[in-house]
Amino acid sequence: MPGGEPSDRLRLEYRVDDGVAIVDADGEIDVFTCGPLRDRLLALVDEGHSGLVVNLGRVSFIDSAGLGVLVAVWHRLRPFDGAPDRRRDGASHPRRAGPGRLRRGQMRHDRHQRPDAL
Repeated sequence: MPGGEPSDRLRLEYRVDDGVAIVDADGEIDVFTCGPLRDRLLALVDEGHSGLVVNLGRVSFIDSAGLGVLVAVWHRLRPFDGAPDRRRDGASHPRRAGPGRLRRGQMRHDRHQRPDAL
């Protein structure tokens, strides 16, 4: 899908299933098309959906701007997972690795999480 309007290069559909919002993305997510994705995901969060799945199975390309949108939405959802927000309560310095934080060269993998879902 090279060229074209951003709406032609990325299609988004969403549904709610058992209280979880599922967003299906189809096309390319880049600096030109990530705005509608960001707007849709944040609107779902603002509507109160703390369970969110982004299906990237039909995404042919994603750049750093698209990844930035996914990370920003993940950060917005973090207070809903029950973990303390250490930036607010001062329990941990953001650069120090501790329980639940990544250390250099370490990846955390949830075996139940699909690689194409956020």
